[in-house]
Amino acid sequence: MKVKLTGFRELDRILSEEMPQATAKRILRKIAKDALEPMADRAAAMAPEDEGLLAFSVSVGEQRTRRVKKERERRSSIDMAMGPAGGTGALQYASFVEFGTNDTRPQPYMRPAWDGGKMAALEYVKDNLGTAVRQAAARHAKKAAR
Repeated sequence: MKVKLTGFRELDRILSEEMPQATAKRILRKIAKDALEPMADRAAAMAPEDEGLLAFSVSVGEQRTRRVKKERERRSSIDMAMGPAGGTGALQYASFVEFGTNDTRPQPYMRPAWDGGKMAALEYVKDNLGTAVRQAAARHAKKAAR
């Protein structure tokens, strides 16, 4: 799949230079979360229902680890993820369900959700990010002029 993105340099400049960092990150979080939620809903609907926990664990959220913070170079940057809760919780088995094991067949639910929703997510970002950034920049400029 090839995707050509244009106009992001200007949006990045506005986010980085013309508005507070907190405002820029709030805009990016909202757009990313809204773009990924339909995929998360689809993955939850497709998750096997052995105990029902897997479907309820699928969520969208920002990743805030030390590694991610260290690697982040731009102040207008976030890292959002969509998937099952894992870590040290009870759902460490999510990848075994998705990909299978020697003893169990794969029951994919995340990959089909991604494949079916990635273009819609990209379209959502394309259609909404520029508008959200320009509106916030105008509000910020108006506030600064007072």
